[in-house]
Amino acid sequence: MVQSFLAPNTGAVVPVEELRWGVPPSPEIGDYSSDLPAILARRLGRGAAEVAAEFASRIQFPDGLVDRVDATRSGFLNIRLSEAALRGRVSEIVDTGVGYGADPTVHNGSRILLEFVSAQPTGPLTTAHGRSAAFGDSLAAILEACGAAVTRESYVNDAGIHLDRLVRSVSALGRTHLAPRKPELFARPAAALLTAVRDEVLSGHGSLLSKLGLSVDNWVLETDVSAPGGHLETSLRRLKVARRSYEEAGATWLRTTEFGDQQDRVLVRGNGRPTYLACDLAYHAGKFARGYDHLIDVWGVDHSLYVERTLAGIRALDLPEERLSILILQPVQFQRDGVTLDGPELGNTGELSDVVNLIGPEMTRFMLVSAPASVSLGIDLSD
Repeated sequence: MVQSFLAPNTGAVVPVEELRWGVPPSPEIGDYSSDLPAILARRLGRGAAEVAAEFASRIQFPDGLVDRVDATRSGFLNIRLSEAALRGRVSEIVDTGVGYGADPTVHNGSRILLEFVSAQPTGPLTTAHGRSAAFGDSLAAILEACGAAVTRESYVNDAGIHLDRLVRSVSALGRTHLAPRKPELFARPAAALLTAVRDEVLSGHGSLLSKLGLSVDNWVLETDVSAPGGHLETSLRRLKVARRSYEEAGATWLRTTEFGDQQDRVLVRGNGRPTYLACDLAYHAGKFARGYDHLIDVWGVDHSLYVERTLAGIRALDLPEERLSILILQPVQFQRDGVTLDGPELGNTGELSDVVNLIGPEMTRFMLVSAPASVSLGIDLSD
């Protein structure tokens, strides 16, 4: 809406394809923001503030569309839409219904694999997982409205030490307290008990997501990725043949520094267990092998340190990095009476199910997508 009126005002100085505009980090700044004056200033050899002020005074919009246009000293143009324009657009959205904004020609049948709400099957989903699920599913719906064929997928980290420790704890406590009542459960081998615990936890995850109107098409297990003959074995062999991995101190290392990372990373520990990175790279290799046009990963901020090493591994495996997008969600924060809660103050409030029970599934889902991915999501627990 705004860009269509910016273009005619730039003349031939700035090509239309170079016009950039977006949503400011804070709604107080405006509804749209553009660095067009800064671009013009560089092309014309003038000061950014001067060009921004002149541009703001000269740009013309249809009557009733814009409330104000502010110019910044750094050369940005901040645009605030009028209340009348916003009300009119809301009415248009309501009248059009769920098909508003849909344009199947944008992606025109492109196949996209979107990974979100990936978690360890060791406990209940947190609100951070809920944010990933709601954001990922909403993004998938937008892509589908733009003509993409989207597969929703979750990667289950069931091969790590955390699940193993949980099963050992369940086994030790269960044999004492539950075995007399359910002897058939604890008569199973350890591997079968691990599978039972994992499946029970995942069943709970799926039920909760379903309550929120969210669904996952594929649940991919890390144990399948790392199984003999699987993608992990293939990826490790591929790196070894290409001499992009090496042995040192009993471990297998990836030469990630040669591909943009700050240091080399361990792929296989001295005890023979693969690292999270090794399995994740193998999982990505498997995703690429399925022939999707584009892959999207929605990760929590706790995984932000893995972006650089993951991309380095993708390059080391000669996988098409340009077909992978990694989106980082900032954390969920809780406040009460203006004070941010942390640790013991939260109790079980950080669990997604508690929030759903407190405010209902529809409000929970709306709340989880109410802030941009780039900022923390605040939840007020005040009475």
